[in-house]
Amino acid sequence: MFRLLHRFFCLLLIATMFLLFASCRQNNAYHYLKNGNALIKLGNYHGAIEQYSQSISIKNDLTEAYYGRAICHSKLNMYEKALQDYNKVLALEPQNLNALFNRAYYIKENTGDYKGAAEDYALFISLNKEGDNAYAYNNMGFAKYKCGRILEGLEDINRSIAMNPQNAYAFRNKGLILMETDSADAACQNLKKAYELGYKNDSDTKTEEIYIKNCK
Repeated sequence: MFRLLHRFFCLLLIATMFLLFASCRQNNAYHYLKNGNALIKLGNYHGAIEQYSQSISIKNDLTEAYYGRAICHSKLNMYEKALQDYNKVLALEPQNLNALFNRAYYIKENTGDYKGAAEDYALFISLNKEGDNAYAYNNMGFAKYKCGRILEGLEDINRSIAMNPQNAYAFRNKGLILMETDSADAACQNLKKAYELGYKNDSDTKTEEIYIKNCK
């Protein structure tokens, strides 16, 4: 009887220690996640990646760690790694709207995958039934335009403007598309509206050049 009790308590002790060990590992995963979040706010993307990777090595289904690491990879123009992380987030959480939008905007558009971007925006809109889809329609319209689907693109951008008439980026995109379809007067009206609404993008010299050349 004593031997059975001894054996029982030994097994109980082992099980308790195992649970404590597992709990500590999980706590460590969140500790690294917290560190990564702090470093990303400081702009230390390489350091944040190391912390997120440590977190993932302990808990490989921690969505927040993959998401944070994807942002870091994107900031460092490491688009293939960012894409892998966003794909993992969406495999774990298929309705993660932030990951879906970011994958389209920061990764697929920046790598020229406009068809894939348009598909992601369409899925985003279908899932975000109660949310604000003005920017998603604008981005989807521009992505379709880049794929050669000009009329569909204009339709989406017009829908974006109807949802948010203060969206300077939508007027800018519409102006650029109209300029390429030989509708210069309408293009200039939309580009002028974009600047009136405060459109500014220091890296976008093309729009300003087109506006100065054709509209002033």
